[in-house]
Amino acid sequence: MLRKTIISAIILILAAMVWGAGGRSFASQPAVSFPIAEDLLTEAKERAWSGDLRPSQGPTPSRTYFPLIRKNYPAVISTPTLENFGLCFISAAENLADETRYAGALEAGARWDRWPLYWYWVDEGGYVGPHTQPRPGYHDYDTLAIQDIAHGLSPIAILLGTPDQRATGGSPSVPPPRVQDKVFPVPGRVMPQQAEVSTAASPPIGLFEPIFADGSDDPAPGKTVNQANPWAVFVSNTVQRYKPGGVLAQAQGWGDGVGIRHWEIWNEPDLHQFWSGTVKDYYRLLEVGYKTIKLADPEATVLLGALAFYEKPNWLSDLLKQTGGDPAKAYFDVFSFHYYWSIYLTEHWLRETRSTLSANGLSHVPIWITESGVPVWDDFPATAYGVPPDSPYRGTMEEQAAYVIQNAALAFYHDVERYYHFMLHDDCGNELPDAWGLRQNFTPHVCNPAQGKRRPSFAAYQLAAEQFRDLTPLWRVKKGGQDQVAFYRADDQSRVLALWATGGVTVTATVNATGDTGQLYWIEPISSPLGTTGITRTLTLTPTLVLSVSEGTGVYTLTLPRATNRNSGLPGDTNYYIGGRPYLLVERDTLPPTSGVEPLPPTSAPGFVVRWGGEDLGSDIASYDVFYNVNGGPFTTWFTETVRTSASCAGSVGFTYGFAVRARDRAGNVEPMPTAPQASTLVVAGVPVSGTVMDADGGAVVGATVTISGTNTLDDVTSDEGGLWSATLQAGDYAFYARAPGYGTWPAPRYVTVSETIHITLTLSPPLNAVAAGDFEGPNVWEAWARPNGEISLSPEAFDGQAAALLGSGVGWPVVCVQNGQPGELWTLKQTVSVPQGYPSTLSFLSAISTTQTAFDYAWLEVVILHDGQPHYLVPWGERWRASEWTLTSLDLSAWRGQTVDVLFQVVRCSTQSFTATLDRVSVGSARLPYKVFAPLIMKAW
Repeated sequence: MLRKTIISAIILILAAMVWGAGGRSFASQPAVSFPIAEDLLTEAKERAWSGDLRPSQGPTPSRTYFPLIRKNYPAVISTPTLENFGLCFISAAENLADETRYAGALEAGARWDRWPLYWYWVDEGGYVGPHTQPRPGYHDYDTLAIQDIAHGLSPIAILLGTPDQRATGGSPSVPPPRVQDKVFPVPGRVMPQQAEVSTAASPPIGLFEPIFADGSDDPAPGKTVNQANPWAVFVSNTVQRYKPGGVLAQAQGWGDGVGIRHWEIWNEPDLHQFWSGTVKDYYRLLEVGYKTIKLADPEATVLLGALAFYEKPNWLSDLLKQTGGDPAKAYFDVFSFHYYWSIYLTEHWLRETRSTLSANGLSHVPIWITESGVPVWDDFPATAYGVPPDSPYRGTMEEQAAYVIQNAALAFYHDVERYYHFMLHDDCGNELPDAWGLRQNFTPHVCNPAQGKRRPSFAAYQLAAEQFRDLTPLWRVKKGGQDQVAFYRADDQSRVLALWATGGVTVTATVNATGDTGQLYWIEPISSPLGTTGITRTLTLTPTLVLSVSEGTGVYTLTLPRATNRNSGLPGDTNYYIGGRPYLLVERDTLPPTSGVEPLPPTSAPGFVVRWGGEDLGSDIASYDVFYNVNGGPFTTWFTETVRTSASCAGSVGFTYGFAVRARDRAGNVEPMPTAPQASTLVVAGVPVSGTVMDADGGAVVGATVTISGTNTLDDVTSDEGGLWSATLQAGDYAFYARAPGYGTWPAPRYVTVSETIHITLTLSPPLNAVAAGDFEGPNVWEAWARPNGEISLSPEAFDGQAAALLGSGVGWPVVCVQNGQPGELWTLKQTVSVPQGYPSTLSFLSAISTTQTAFDYAWLEVVILHDGQPHYLVPWGERWRASEWTLTSLDLSAWRGQTVDVLFQVVRCSTQSFTATLDRVSVGSARLPYKVFAPLIMKAW
């Protein structure tokens, strides 16, 4: 079984690789005492709370009325960001840029220039040359820095390249790797990790000697570096030369703050061709560089050597283990990384990186993409060398232009702070056929001289740099064959929406308008005397009013061209790695937001919580005004311009309190004043209890009867059209049991101790459940369930009743894990089930995961259907690995109607991390008759 699991896992891996109201209380009224956070603020700019009755800490997510993934930002206007677009190799020490090249970079919109500063050249010929390796010539870092700064560019200097005489390994006969070397894993090519490496990739001698001359590693004013640590000496000399107020700044007469302030410690140290030492060696290199730089220039920014991921995907985790869990010992201010050719694999590594950083206390560290791009195969010089259309990791000129906009949009949505494209011109590429540039080379040039023609990607970079400024991520919709990524731009109060088709089919996009008109931008390839170039097209659009949209608003309808790029290099791969032609829709936000108060139970105890939220698709919510009334009287202001979305209240028994809210967005649009309560509740003695009744698919059950028994047994209560029910109980222990016509029931009730306001979720089984003992109650559980692998026990920590199945706690079946080559354990819970014939069926279950892993470490829960000896992974390996509370999952079994299958729940642990999964209320069947589809639901065990 595990072998099949591992084989499928390998396939998946390969596929992935290519792929306040001013302190006011309620007005005094007879017999009413309603103090509410007496010290609440009067001004939106004040954010501190005081007093005993305080709103819960932190804003809660806004209510969502449109299918989107919302960025959970506080409801306050953000400060403008710095210019965030850069290029690699606008200029380089061995081939200084002329005015035409600088003018082109600035016209494109770049404000940053990233280039290498090779130690072996400096060691051989100083900072202005000459050098002999890799070929005789001059380099001039002084002029490079002067020219960049004179043109208003901020340099990032990459410090790398161990000199031959200071290396601890490698071969001096192997040429030093260049930062522009982009060697992808192409079949038949000898990869750098398989070949001998240069001395330039070697850890330097003396690296573990003390950093400072006093024999310590602790920087302090007045200290000097230890001459026995050559790396520290080189870093110190370089920063002292180029920092603001340094040697060059004084010679040039630069003003305060002018100089090089951004230093990157090596390039792609997770690739063997660039760093042949261990992770521990690089950590020391980073520590020495960081402390030396900060002593020379405390305001300097230190970047981690940008990672490439594909050779050593766990390298970052291994590096951060060197800190011993102390974030202060990470020794970098910015995390930088490189990824090419696939917008969604770049996004994958953004998510993985942020997760790893957060797990190590580094969630505050900014992320920069310091290299990204895709070379073209349909333009010179690639065409002159016969590069085929299906060449891996390449694209057409139009696909390259699409990549620039799409990759930047996804990067900024995931809070990337700086975005660099590789590169302005083709130069010599990684290999001569490579056409990486936004434009061709000019004549003369040592490689592939041409006329400097601009490709469509040049216009795409211009458009992205112009429009992706001062952005705050808003929301994202990725479904129906399209991707929509929305931002708010504060400087002109506009929503900027990037959208494109994700697959090989043309799709129609419908976008809710936020203003009266919108400006549409896209890049169109055009012919020129030099060949295909590109131009930015623009069109003014007027939204169409439709009845289903709120009064005064409308929709835009756009046709999105299909995606075309499948150049992964894997035979038969049908995934798309760049979307179709992207569009940018920009419109000023002139529409007010929508908001509301969450429903309250009919009755509440004297202390209860009011929650409110809102939505604004154009600029997001900035603040709320919240109002209340008593017994239907006039509204009184509770909060003014608050960013909170909940507050605790105290009321008097026998009085009804109503609440309403209005929102204002970041663009300054304000909702009309509410005229009636949006939620109300009667205060009674006791503890308010509410809940939801759901079917096996997570759908609301209307008219369900909930029986409550215990300390204060009540009459039955009935769920409303949303499946909601409520009651007021005395504190104590209770059993809650739900039933409804047309649904099955579970034999065991849900047991809850009531001591404060609580929300209780109850579930009903399908009317005909094909699973036996799916609630794991009673004496015959193991007669229905087989346990072929590992020790599986019953846990009293059940969702309902007295028992649930626990996988991963006992001794597992020993296995060898192909994923990481480590010994592991396997636990399998199995039942043979006949899937009903006449109607669609689902496999539904509740699960909770407990684990010590905070990033994926080869332990997971998977769900498999075994039919005719073939496994079908409904929940594949590596998907369910995070710790979670009770989660309801519903999986479609329509493909096996009328068939007999084995349902397998498996926990696989291939690491030293603890990992258990608890299962309860497993069912197979139709949730109700007639069948109705609901999406899987994540449930909190309140």
